[in-house]
Amino acid sequence: MADALAGDAEAVLTGGVRFLDAWQAAGSPVRSVLGPPAAAVAMIHGLRDDRDSRRAVLDRLDDSPGRTGGYGAVFDAMLLLHRGQAARALERLAPEPGEVGQWVTWIWLHWYVVLRAEAAVLAGSPDARDRLAVARAVVAG
Repeated sequence: MADALAGDAEAVLTGGVRFLDAWQAAGSPVRSVLGPPAAAVAMIHGLRDDRDSRRAVLDRLDDSPGRTGGYGAVFDAMLLLHRGQAARALERLAPEPGEVGQWVTWIWLHWYVVLRAEAAVLAGSPDARDRLAVARAVVAG
């Protein structure tokens, strides 16, 4: 996840291959704890425009509720913003942070509010100023 957030695609892809081998050797268990790293790898595949690999990672490794909110929204929004689809990213980040539960209030809160602000600004949303203010307050310090 850290490599994906840092934009180190090669490290993610190399680590992803090692992970996939180990995961298959373990009997291919589906666990919610695999959701965030799976979403990170999927985002890198998306940034590389490898839609088949992206979908395969998500379908095989992530069946958790966090995929719809929290980390899933964060990684999806990053991909949508990269593609210039700010309005779609804004839709993906529509729920208020407190409405998405622990997945956002956990380690994803800072990413979530900052991406909400960025998407609002780029999409020309009338509440962009408010979202920027919320993001500044959350990440202060």
